[in-house]
Amino acid sequence: MYFDWKTKQFDEDKCQGIIVNKNNGKLKIIGEFKDTVGNGAQVMYWAANPYNTRYSYHGSGIAYSSPEQAYDKSVNVGMVGCSKKNFDFTIKIPASYYVSHGLQLIPPHIHMKIIENGETIDYFSIKLGEPLRHRLLHNPKERTSCEFYNNRDTLPFRSQEQILRDSALNVAQKQCTFWGLKPAQ
Repeated sequence: MYFDWKTKQFDEDKCQGIIVNKNNGKLKIIGEFKDTVGNGAQVMYWAANPYNTRYSYHGSGIAYSSPEQAYDKSVNVGMVGCSKKNFDFTIKIPASYYVSHGLQLIPPHIHMKIIENGETIDYFSIKLGEPLRHRLLHNPKERTSCEFYNNRDTLPFRSQEQILRDSALNVAQKQCTFWGLKPAQ
């Protein structure tokens, strides 16, 4: 996931807090209730599984193809009790996933539900960031044919060092036309 923040604040109807990016693949959520809650108040949370990085380089970090796949046996599920008005928990950075048969990419987010005396008081979701760039399951609109990869005749003459420098992937780039001056293989 591409994060451009170290901390992120959230402010909902019943609670507010901060999300801390620990830079180790984990997020710490620290929250506080706006009103006094009973001793039995709890916060239930759930988010998609983290990105899968166990396979090849090309298969690493791809969004899940469905919500069912993203939430299956998720490690980002739990419930924490509250001490006075405060709560905190840590999750692994969740991945994004597709809905509508791969047509819409849902960015990483976390769901939280506040429960007091067995009843749900509040429910909300917090968007955490943007999905990983250039890790798509579909063919972007910019790629209209297989000629998208045919760029050898249009490239300038350069040294090997310049080719490598021109081939650097810009992580913050939003569109999927990331080839730039890189020769097709």
